[in-house]
Amino acid sequence: MKWSSRIAWFLAGVAVCLLVLLLIRFQLNWEFKITDFLQVVVTVIIAILIQKFATETYSDKRVAKNLLIARTDETISYLQDAHKIFLDCIKDGLVSKENNTAILSLTKNINNSIKRLEHGLKKCRMKAPSFDAVKGNRLDYNRALTGGGFPSQPYTVVIFTEENEIYNTLSADLESMRYEINNW
Repeated sequence: MKWSSRIAWFLAGVAVCLLVLLLIRFQLNWEFKITDFLQVVVTVIIAILIQKFATETYSDKRVAKNLLIARTDETISYLQDAHKIFLDCIKDGLVSKENNTAILSLTKNINNSIKRLEHGLKKCRMKAPSFDAVKGNRLDYNRALTGGGFPSQPYTVVIFTEENEIYNTLSADLESMRYEINNW
């Protein structure tokens, strides 16, 4: 809503209040001094400036939150895609050339997405307690996906268990971070 329409609504509200007072036969003292008039004008201007400042501050903070939440969701999406391809490799018993390329691409995307998320958190001056865990688990997850004999040897049961544990932990940490950002 534009400021001119907000002011118009404010003045309309004042007019309605005065009309109601007149209708109930309230005795108004129409004598006033210039200082009274100036006091009312200054009060209205201060109220409008406070409203403008509060609206802009809240709006900017909400935009920053939405951006950080979108980046968190992007990271979760990459993580889910990597886990799905990992499970396909386990099911097939080998890492195909397409899956190899996809896993390497997705681990790079996960790393880049977390870096962008870290940059956004710093820019917003926000400290998310679960972010340190996300960074640590990211390295463990990359190691589980691309470590050992990758891609020449199929994944083992030990790697499957490790990847699954780290995937669940990292996913839970990212979800926690999403809620921390939203409640910031």
